[in-house]
Amino acid sequence: MKYIRIIGGNHLSGDVIIDGAKNSALPNIVASLLCDECVLSNIPNISDVSKLLEILKSIGCEYKYESEKLIINSEGLNRNVLDNSLIGDIRGSYYLMGALVNRFDAIVISYPGGCNLGSRPIDYHLDGFKKLGIKVEEDNDRIVITKKDVIVGKITLPKPSVGATINLILASVRCVGETFIENASIEPEVQDVIQFLNKMGANISLTSERVVSIKGVNKLNNVEYKIKADRIEAGTYALIGALFGSVNIFNVDIGDLKSTVDVLSDLGCDVSYNNGVLEVRRNKLKRINIVTDVFPGFPTDLQQPFTVALTRCGGTVTDNVFDNRFSNCKEINKMNGHINVCGNVIQVYPTKLIGEMVTAKDLRGGMSLVLAGLIAEGETVVEDVEIIERGYTNFVKKLIKLGAKII
Repeated sequence: MKYIRIIGGNHLSGDVIIDGAKNSALPNIVASLLCDECVLSNIPNISDVSKLLEILKSIGCEYKYESEKLIINSEGLNRNVLDNSLIGDIRGSYYLMGALVNRFDAIVISYPGGCNLGSRPIDYHLDGFKKLGIKVEEDNDRIVITKKDVIVGKITLPKPSVGATINLILASVRCVGETFIENASIEPEVQDVIQFLNKMGANISLTSERVVSIKGVNKLNNVEYKIKADRIEAGTYALIGALFGSVNIFNVDIGDLKSTVDVLSDLGCDVSYNNGVLEVRRNKLKRINIVTDVFPGFPTDLQQPFTVALTRCGGTVTDNVFDNRFSNCKEINKMNGHINVCGNVIQVYPTKLIGEMVTAKDLRGGMSLVLAGLIAEGETVVEDVEIIERGYTNFVKKLIKLGAKII
């Protein structure tokens, strides 16, 4: 168990460079298995990436870093049983189902892990596979996936799902004919995977009506590709400006951040963007009500960090994506927070936070505790910070550079 000590009350400001997106890097690394070799740049240095690469190594792939680029060679892919304990550590391991069904007649894989955010079944993934003619059998803690007579047609998701949309694209990209995924996710990370696959020679299009069209191809080519910047990391560090005064955030795509910028403006911040740099400056914070939704709505991944800002000004958060993403509220309440949780809605009352020992329960909630410690009076100890390292590259160093006192 790792922990950090935060001495609150220091003023933070300065520049932050945003790394590649975790939620793009994981599926794109898996998508590289559909050709012989890929070169990926802007890969974030996070534990989820390291674990995924170790899984790839265990099934016969080779990888290396060269001039800050990740080179993945899957010509030696030779194992179709994935019972590695690392499968249970990262949620993104489920993408291996869609990619590997293209490489083997059958695969066996353990259930994926990751943060506990309530009801997050992979039924959408498995049901979609079945509609493609792929046989799926669940056997205790394993899933057996067998490629039968793969068919094409229409798959309608019960609700937009990033994971299911990407997994079904990976499974159908080399099917003969055309597959349609209706009610698909259109998140920037989904678009990034589509762009990567199309560069490899796939024929995939995405409409504004949330329909993905995949015209199957026989072969995908070796390419070099740059992962897009992490909009969630950018939104998290934007809160430094909201909480302390000012921050300049480099390497961002403003098109991915519209809903986040809207919420920051509603909070009372001055927000400007110029040539890849987002500047956030604080004015007097205003009470707001935040509602999460699938893209282009406000991202659920940011509601926990933004809850910290509401401890200053009050407001509510309604999470329409996950039903149990409030584990951080109990921990913030230990710090003299006043947050009431009722179903998928929280009510946050203004209060002065006081340093305390708290525990990170999930990735984004853990980062919210770090932000809470930065504005709290006295010392805060955040335990289990390895959870935060799953999705934030060098976050301690970045915060120290901004003026935080973290031991």
